[in-house]
Amino acid sequence: MSLAVTLLGTGSPMPSPDRAGPATLISAGEGPEAEHYLVDAGRGVLMRLAATMLGAPNLTAVLITHLHSDHITDLNDVITTRWVMTFEETPLTIVGPVGTQKVVDHILASLDPDIEYRLAHHEDLDHRPPVTVIEVNPDEQGGVVELPDGQGGKVAITCGQTDHKPVEPSVGFRFDERSGKIRPGLTNIGHLVGISTYGSPKWYVRAINDNGRRTLMRALRVSCGLRVSRRWVGLYAIDSEGHDARSEFAARVEREMSEL
Repeated sequence: MSLAVTLLGTGSPMPSPDRAGPATLISAGEGPEAEHYLVDAGRGVLMRLAATMLGAPNLTAVLITHLHSDHITDLNDVITTRWVMTFEETPLTIVGPVGTQKVVDHILASLDPDIEYRLAHHEDLDHRPPVTVIEVNPDEQGGVVELPDGQGGKVAITCGQTDHKPVEPSVGFRFDERSGKIRPGLTNIGHLVGISTYGSPKWYVRAINDNGRRTLMRALRVSCGLRVSRRWVGLYAIDSEGHDARSEFAARVEREMSEL
């Protein structure tokens, strides 16, 4: 079975004409039997999902890493579109850190007028949007994420705490082919290269501790082993950088990768 990762959006809170908001698609398997997991639901997520020939009805579950606005901006769109595009009651499972239930409750409350309009005007809708929220705490049950019966099955999902202060809690998710047990460790990896673009300038990223870099480089180093080599390549304030800076960044990425 194959696991495919599609970056649907890598934008920052500042709107960009070239990048959608944070969202990642994890696809397990191929064809109509594949499972599709949406991690975060940033600005424009369903448009980007449509570009992969998928839609909200195809999602096995939605997983939220943290409750920053740019990561949940279009969660309401996912909930509504899933509801109106499925012709039978099909619950949407949303997994996220503690506090997710409260956020979803408020989203549904804000959608209440629209829900009433659609129930009144569409004979094929006879129920409100069915949503199941699972709040996860990595310190409990070994960080294992259990979906409702009948949902998923191809992958084992675990979660761990991430450092995204001042946002707490924040979690990361790991997807493994389900094989009866989860095997920790990535000891077959000898080189670790992180490549990232930032919406913020370098001084600001450093001031807030560059949590993404710290989490990836430190957490993955532990998983890969202390002998793994590490490199980080970043382009800061990408929205304000010109063609030359972006070209230089792309060339540097190529050089780094060619040396592996």
